[in-house]
Amino acid sequence: MKKVLVSIAILVLFLFIVGCVDYKTTDVPKEETKEQAKVDDASLVKEIANVEKEVQASGKTPSNSSFKKEEVKTDKKNSSASTNSSTSAKTAPEPKKTETIVKEVTLPKPTASESKQPVKIQTEKENDVIVVKVKENELLHMKVNAVDPDKDLVTLNYGKPLDKNGDWQTNYGDAGEYLSSISASDGKLTTLQKLKIIVQRVNVPPTIEGIKDLVVKEGDLIKLNPKIVDPNNDPVTVTLSSPLDKGKWQTDYKSAGEYLIKVRASDGELATEKKFKLTVEDVNVPPKVDNLPSTIHVKEGDLVVIKPVINDPDPNDKVKMTISKPVGDSGVWQTGYTDHGEYFISVTVTDGKDTIKKEVRVTVDDVNAPPVINDIVVERQ
Repeated sequence: MKKVLVSIAILVLFLFIVGCVDYKTTDVPKEETKEQAKVDDASLVKEIANVEKEVQASGKTPSNSSFKKEEVKTDKKNSSASTNSSTSAKTAPEPKKTETIVKEVTLPKPTASESKQPVKIQTEKENDVIVVKVKENELLHMKVNAVDPDKDLVTLNYGKPLDKNGDWQTNYGDAGEYLSSISASDGKLTTLQKLKIIVQRVNVPPTIEGIKDLVVKEGDLIKLNPKIVDPNNDPVTVTLSSPLDKGKWQTDYKSAGEYLIKVRASDGELATEKKFKLTVEDVNVPPKVDNLPSTIHVKEGDLVVIKPVINDPDPNDKVKMTISKPVGDSGVWQTGYTDHGEYFISVTVTDGKDTIKKEVRVTVDDVNAPPVINDIVVERQ
């Protein structure tokens, strides 16, 4: 029995000693954890305050638009000691949770000009020169994004052929290379960027103006001078179809009719063709009467001959001639010894449209002729 009691006493004493050692070994880390937590909290608060001061001084927007509430907690591992409910005589109190609240700060949003993305122009670069390529008749617009680190106002200036806004409306015929520049100035310092603008040729066909349907009359002189314009200022060859193939045509009284005229303008690569209708109206020309004397003088018994020569410029006209009596349409009159006197002979020529009338004065002189014995009859009584 004594042995049992002694054994129990030794066991109780052993447990008491173990409990005291465990308390002491866990008590020191608890104190160290509290102190470390205080230092960590103070450092965090100081760091957040420094960040806030830097934000207010620079006026720049941080990556997030506002700070968020942050809760700082001590490490559970360091804040509480390892306990054994079955062996600890005392339980150490848990350290209080530390929470740091940072005031939310809302920074101003970027302005429209700051948030606007620059328009990029497709360019190349040769050494320090920016090469810009456009085609003839295109609008070149330079959109420049210039920023001054000191927030100073930046003034942009453009060299020719760009205008004050950095624009250039190219035209046909502007093909070639142009040296220009863009300068950005804050009033004290200037940055210069050299440009080489290459305008690529775009060939377009010539244009033909001043062509329309034309109506003239026979006998008119026609001259055609179409207005030919080549936007590229290329040499142009102009051809016209017959009868205006030489650019002019002297019509006559056989030219009546309608003609389809083609005008073609070519720069050697591209061509333009236009057509128009040329109408030559018929102009009737009266027949011409030639070889007709104004007077004829004969004696009784002579032959009177009137044979005019008739010419009509219109080959399709049918000409008719009439001669008054006593000559008649045959144009021949055999006078007799009783025909002496004056006669006005009318010669009329018509082509069905116009009529020409001329007179011929015929004078027949009297001729005394001896009697003529035509027959002798002998009678018996």
